[in-house]
Formats: sequence, C-alpha cells, structure tokens
Amino acid sequence: MGGRLPVDGKRVIEHRISLGTFERNMLSDFVGTKSFQNAATPIVSLMKDVTGMATLYLVLNAIFPNWSIGIDVDAYDDPGLMDYLELQNLAGTAVGVGIAAYATGGLSLIPSLIGVVGAQIAVEGAEEIVEDAKATIMPAYRGIVFMRSLRNAAKEVGYVS
Repeated sequence: MGGRLPVDGKRVIEHRISLGTFERNMLSDFVGTKSFQNAATPIVSLMKDVTGMATLYLVLNAIFPNWSIGIDVDAYDDPGLMDYLELQNLAGTAVGVGIAAYATGGLSLIPSLIGVVGAQIAVEGAEEIVEDAKATIMPAYRGIVFMRSLRNAAKEVGYVS
C-alpha cells in the first residue's frame, strides 16, 4: 500500500497552509502577470534586436511575398471599417477599455470587450446626434450666411451704411 513513511518511525506530521480570499486574488494576479511576462519577454527581446527583426522581416517576405505592401486604405470601399478607424472611435475604444480596467481592477478580456462595445455605442450615438443637429441647423445657417453676404454686398455698393 502507498503512503508516507514516518520520519521518526512513529507518526507523520503534516503542515498545511490555507490562503484567504485576498491571498488567492494576489496569487492569481501574480500568476497572470508572470504568464504575460513569460510571453512578452521574448517578443520584446526580438523587437530590441536589429538582427532578429531583420530575420523576421526576411522570413515573412519569404512566406508572404505581398505582406509588406500593406492595406491600401484608399481603395478599400467598406465604410463600416473606416468608421471604426476614425479618431473619435479609437479614442472612445481607449476610454472604454480604461474605464473597464479601472472598474474591475485590471485588464481582462470580457470587461474590456464590454468597455469597447459600450464606448462604440456612445460614440456612434453621439455622431448620430451631431449629424441630426447638422441636418436641422444647416438650412438656417445657410440662410444666415446668404443674408450676411447680401448685406456685405449692399455695404460695398453703398446701399446700406
């Protein structure tokens, strides 16, 4: 039968360490940080090494000959993607992820995605409100501009002082 042999020949002494919720959370955060560090360190080392980056570039060119050409954004006709690459959308995404990270105490996938979706909804809603306001105000603004141009023309000719 399996089992431990007693050290002194009479009995086995077991020591047990129990972790509370705080310690478990700290250990979980430490393990996540260590995992990220283990994955990121080789990537950062490669990015710092000129020879490594040149080798990576040559390998990618050999495997994918057209990869370095990039995406011709001007020839891309999908307005949906270009809408999400606008500055206000990117800023909204960063703010949404930041709020999610602050609310949850760190970056994690699901809260970050919720933050991104919430930020995009807010930004797109604000864009729609601005577009509706422009559509409402623009005719009146054009009329005001037209009337001012008439008044300025009348001043130049001398009809109005």
